[in-house]
Amino acid sequence: MPEQHAVIESLVRPFAAMTPAGQPTRATQSCVGGCPFLPEGAPWPTYDGDRLSFLAQVDFAEVPPLPGFPRAGLLQWFVARTGSYGMTYDESAGTVGFEARWYSAQDLTARPQLAPGDPLPFASRSPGPAGDGGWGRAVAFTLEDGVPSREELDSLEIASYRLLREADPDWELYESDDNPQSYGSGSKVGGYPYPVQNDPRYRFPDRCPTLLVQLDADLVMWGDAGAAQLFGDLSSTWWDWACA
Repeated sequence: MPEQHAVIESLVRPFAAMTPAGQPTRATQSCVGGCPFLPEGAPWPTYDGDRLSFLAQVDFAEVPPLPGFPRAGLLQWFVARTGSYGMTYDESAGTVGFEARWYSAQDLTARPQLAPGDPLPFASRSPGPAGDGGWGRAVAFTLEDGVPSREELDSLEIASYRLLREADPDWELYESDDNPQSYGSGSKVGGYPYPVQNDPRYRFPDRCPTLLVQLDADLVMWGDAGAAQLFGDLSSTWWDWACA
């Protein structure tokens, strides 16, 4: 038992859980849906000639400190307005049909084109998973800890995962009440992903596996109670979504 507990503890990773927090009051505030921060002169992102749907933005000045993550700046996430929200199902999966934008703390001092509650400055062809324009929902962050899902432990060839599989081959401890750590499902920044279906990092082992943001059905309805993940770093991102 001590050996298994030690391996599990070595896998614990902090994340910032996201919960609804009323209506946003600032253009740069962390939110899901509504109006994104767009400084004067910045174009709305497009895909195949259509404007993308704004999904969420995270102001890292509001996020509890997380190892390897910035302490300031704004990360935005847009997806396509297609039936699959821009997701493709070939080798391009997760690399097209979306855009992630990064604004530094200095960029956030620029005058915004839109304020919370504003209508969109264009006619929406179809709403995205988080709606279009209006108020959206502000989010608050709480620092928590989590461990990988069973699927992640089974599918990814990482040394610590192999060690745990050897120490606890039947997952009796990992799935028992003696393991106090949760798998970390729900909407969050950082930590481990909790894919509804297969872990996309298994299909694309050459891509950066770091989870930046996960949006679950508690904040965004992806089909029938699904979830989406934004992976990578601030210079290169990719994404995935699936429903139950």
